[in-house]
Parts: sequence; structure tokens; C-alpha cells
Amino acid sequence: MANTDPGQALRARLGEDVDDPTLWDAVENLTREAQATHPKIALADEVWAEHLARALRRVEPSSWPTCATELRGADLWLACGLSIGDKHALEQFEHTLMPQVDRALRRFCLGEDERTDLRQRTRIRLLVATPGTPPRISQYTGRGSLAGWVRTTAGRLALNLRRDEPQHAAIDAAPELVMQSTPELARIRRERRSLFSSALTDAFAALARRDRTLLRLRYADEMTAVTLARAYGVHESTMSRWLASARASMVDRFRQIISAQLTDSTELAELMQVMHSQLDASLNTLLATTSPPS
Repeated sequence: MANTDPGQALRARLGEDVDDPTLWDAVENLTREAQATHPKIALADEVWAEHLARALRRVEPSSWPTCATELRGADLWLACGLSIGDKHALEQFEHTLMPQVDRALRRFCLGEDERTDLRQRTRIRLLVATPGTPPRISQYTGRGSLAGWVRTTAGRLALNLRRDEPQHAAIDAAPELVMQSTPELARIRRERRSLFSSALTDAFAALARRDRTLLRLRYADEMTAVTLARAYGVHESTMSRWLASARASMVDRFRQIISAQLTDSTELAELMQVMHSQLDASLNTLLATTSPPS
């Protein structure tokens, strides 16, 4: 548990000789209230002071005492805990803030898969650090409710999804991009293009919801297994197994679909050869979006 007087750590970060006792009284009250609201979330003084300093620097030093009395201390404490991955903060996020994400997404006409994807993307956007960049939740500075801030983030992601929809590669283009122009595959490209395209699409649609979400995040959003593991709160090796399982399920579904429509074992073997050798390319084509025009 952090001390109730982070003044020394805060002074070091503000870099100012602040003698106004009202500032330090406000900081002490703010800290005490935040700890009382979230007693299970433990923050070191240095971590808490860094977040307070970031919030105070948004105004002139002369306004720091007033700013400190207006900050939403409990929300800032929770956001600070989330930024360092505190397990109690993460539990609180799921309990109190994910319902706010659902509230924001209800404003949009979304399918169940889209809602599932956006809920996970919101978690990733807010809670997962990228190389050289801390989690975005660390940008919250206590000015306005954290619930509203989270709703805004989810809403923007939903709007971006709608904006990017026309950028998705046409499914019908998949075989031309996936099936390389070799003499051996020329007949498959010509005669089985429609079957390959529909089987690829149907195989993905038949996957379990988590598998579809993982593959979209991996191939459409180009997230690494490390990033996805952090987002789902599992070890990297576990995420690698999940992704491998999702890809294997995709191949199995594809095989089931084309086996029901092909009687020629040679054609079946040829199509499966393409699917096995070009699985990543197939998923990239099916799921990835093209870059927006510059």
C-alpha cells in the first residue's frame, strides 16, 4: 500500500518549489480518498506521484492546488493500477468498466462477432503496452470520469471499424492472391476458384467465436502472439497454442467443406496442398484490410 503522503515523490517530479500548503493538503486528501475507494490496489508512491504530476502539469503551477481538489482521485488511482497491470485493478476493470464498453457499443448496429471483437480491441487499446509505449490507460489524467473516457475509446473504435469496412479486401479476390501462378495450379485456379473462395469464407465463419476473434486480431490488426497473450492474460506459449489451434481448425473446416463437394481425390489433395502452404496468405487476404488512401 502506498503511503498517504506522496508529497516528496511528487515534488521531485514537478520540479517546482511549491510552498502552498493547500496543494499538499489536497494531494493528501485525494490520495486518502483514492485508497479508501480501492483498498486492494497497491501503488508505490513513485508510481502514484508520476500520474499526479502528469495530471497537474496540464495547468499552470499557480492552479495546481485547485486542480488537485478537482481531480477524480479514485478513477485516477484505478487507471494508475491498470497501467501497471495490478491484478485487482484488472478485476475492477472487468467488473465496472467493461459494462461501460458494452453501453457504448449499443449505440451501433453491430453483429455479435463485431461486438466481441470490439470488446477485445478496447481491452487491448487501453491495457496493452506496445514497444516503447505504455498502455493508453496511462494517458487518463483524472479530468472527467474514467467510465466516460472508456466509453469514448470504445465508441471511436466502433466508428473506425465502420470507416474501414470498405477497405476490406474482396473475398472473391482471395484465390487469385493465394493460389500462385504456377502451371500445376492453373487448372485449380480456373475450375475451382469459386469453391476455394466460398470454402475459405465458410470455414472461417464456422470457427468458434474465440478462434475468429484471435485470427482477426492476429491477421487484420497484425498483433503479435506476445501482445495477444498480454491482452488475454495468458502466457505467450498458451497464446501460441491457441493460435495454432485456431489455424488447425480453419484447415479442418476447409477440408470438411471441400470434401463434401469434390469426388476427385487428386483435386482434393491439390486444394489442401494450397491451403496448407498458403494458410497465412489466405488469412491475410480474407481478414486484413488494405491501407487507407494517403
